[in-house]
Amino acid sequence: MLMTKPQKTDILTLGSSIPLEQAFPTPQEYTMDQVKNFVRDEAAVLLSNRAAFHAIPEPSYGERMTMELVVRELVALDIPYKECGPTGIVATIGDASARTVGARFNMDGLEGCADHTAHPGVSTVENCAHACGHDVELAWAISIARYFAKYPPKGAIRLVFQPAEEGPGNDPQGRDGGKLMAEAGAFDGLEALFSFHVDPDLPTGTVCVREGVATVGALDFSVTITGRASHLSRPQEGLNPIWEMSRFLTRFDEARHQMFETVQPDEYLRIDVSQVGSGLSCEHPFAAEINTLPAGAELRGSVRCLGHLMDQAFRSLMRNITREGEREARQRGEDFVYRYTVQECAVPTRNDPAVVAIARKAIRDAGLAASDQVKYWKDAAGWTSQRARVCHGYVGCSAEAGKLHTGTFYPPADVLPVGLELFLRCLSA
Repeated sequence: MLMTKPQKTDILTLGSSIPLEQAFPTPQEYTMDQVKNFVRDEAAVLLSNRAAFHAIPEPSYGERMTMELVVRELVALDIPYKECGPTGIVATIGDASARTVGARFNMDGLEGCADHTAHPGVSTVENCAHACGHDVELAWAISIARYFAKYPPKGAIRLVFQPAEEGPGNDPQGRDGGKLMAEAGAFDGLEALFSFHVDPDLPTGTVCVREGVATVGALDFSVTITGRASHLSRPQEGLNPIWEMSRFLTRFDEARHQMFETVQPDEYLRIDVSQVGSGLSCEHPFAAEINTLPAGAELRGSVRCLGHLMDQAFRSLMRNITREGEREARQRGEDFVYRYTVQECAVPTRNDPAVVAIARKAIRDAGLAASDQVKYWKDAAGWTSQRARVCHGYVGCSAEAGKLHTGTFYPPADVLPVGLELFLRCLSA
């Protein structure tokens, strides 16, 4: 029989609302034993695919090899797909005009992090590693596609492969992959959407899901202070912004601690500086000789927040203390110029109670332990929760995995069947 290459399909538009209990597609001749048998038999495939993805971590919106590998698997399974954005993929299994549930998987690695895991599939990409466990998510995704290709659903399953979870990369609008995919309609028309991230703070076999807030919002900020460059031997000809930046840091630290004192018991706030640089150009802070006093200094940092108007309060703080700094400098006769930016890079994830109920039943049926806590992380799931009813949760991979966002992070193999069974039960409920 001659096989034809699957055609790319359009992303669904938002459909009519129907009761959640009627929305979940049920595989033909479906039994839970079928899931367990499939997961057991899929062990070698999970390991192989995890190693393959782990070897090719790529930065945000640069996931070309990852995209090619995903597409190759989808074509082999005769699953239609659509490219979304520079490197995103949306695949649909079953009748795309029918009731559809979905699953979302992150694709990118962590740029600026070298892989020191020494495991099969060690990174072949310089200065980039799957230090966030997205290689595990991708292995789950391919096996989920294999399952529903073998046991077609009644209705449709949508698999969303999302790039750039770690940051906006080179997106001109500063969007991470979750926001870009949401704006492109990748989550529209879904009756429910599931996503799970590995978590070394939980033991393997434990899954964290909760109703309502599951992750917090995030803001990235920067402050640039411009002075005048000069040779070290003639400082009177310049205006060194490093000393002005030190004054700003003192004011900033006092202001953020005052904000901390306003946080209520049901709110959350973290503010900190992560990068400071100076030079003739802030983009290349150490390009000049060490005997050249800089023309500009820049700091960057991030905020994690949850609570009423917390982000607006931080924007107000930045506006006030930069104005204060510039005013005090002028009073001293120094014409420093302050500039600041504040950009929203994540919104809180809000889990739908009915979708969480599906996940909790899947956890029980799989014999897993349940946890219920807010993770004070930012996550692209926040953007999806603005477009669909979601359950975003965390699959424990134990402290043995190491610390997230480090070059030695490598979840042990026993998390692979746990996550796969959880997804299959959720999508088949």
